[in-house]
Amino acid sequence: MVVFMFLFHGSIMMASKRKESLDQKNEAERKTRHPSSREDPVSGDLSEKSFVETQADIFNHRHGLLILHLLAALMFVPSLAAWFQVLFPCP
Repeated sequence: MVVFMFLFHGSIMMASKRKESLDQKNEAERKTRHPSSREDPVSGDLSEKSFVETQADIFNHRHGLLILHLLAALMFVPSLAAWFQVLFPCP
């Protein structure tokens, strides 16, 4: 279970880094295609949308980890009960 948790965490982090690098690459391409000295009026909307998307991604990540931990706890409870029955048998 611990190995699965580390692999799951690693894959999520790798995917988020890949997405960040693609976003940076797309931003650089957009700046090279449309060089302008003035501020883009849409950039405020993009930064706000980016913040909202970031918050949603953080929520989804934490929610997924919570579900994973609850599932692991549910899988652990029956084996813990079995160990208690072995160690402390009822008379």
